[in-house]
Amino acid sequence: MKEALVWIDLETTGLVPELGRILEIAMIITTPDLVPLAAKEALIGPPLLDEEIGELEPVVYKMHRDSGLLSDHAYTRRRRGLLLVEEADSQFAAFLDEQLATPGAPATNLILAGSTVRFDRAWVDKYMPQIAMKLHYRMADVSAMREFLRHWLPNYEAEIANIPQKKLHRAYGDLQDSIALAEYFRRKVIL
Repeated sequence: MKEALVWIDLETTGLVPELGRILEIAMIITTPDLVPLAAKEALIGPPLLDEEIGELEPVVYKMHRDSGLLSDHAYTRRRRGLLLVEEADSQFAAFLDEQLATPGAPATNLILAGSTVRFDRAWVDKYMPQIAMKLHYRMADVSAMREFLRHWLPNYEAEIANIPQKKLHRAYGDLQDSIALAEYFRRKVIL
């Protein structure tokens, strides 16, 4: 198996897996040096019903409305392009094997990476067991490093402001932001 980081970001209907649903998933596989190897993304169904949209917390509703996720979800619903979460789990687990497995050895013990990645891990553990089985218990959390540096480096906030961030609140764009931040840490702080 190739050594890699598996970056996952989910967009959801709330903060608690037992009370919400996954709306979107993105995955970017990179080398440990953050060179992208492969990427995959999908909208997750079943479609949000109008009453479910009305029950979203106001901050979640605004975030997903402003990002275009709600309109993309509705458009895709009409075209029947949403994956069920079970289908996404199976397809993304197979994608990991296609990209990272070696003959006779499925992809396992993969390091999950992202920003506030424990949030995404909780949802993956609950709703995507095939992906969860491939992940190592260790995780690489960019937001945790960000917190350390905020306290340790006096000019950190000024420097971090120069890193281009999309801040789209869409799964793929959020991963790109996380990887850009990790690259900053790698170049400016660690190396």
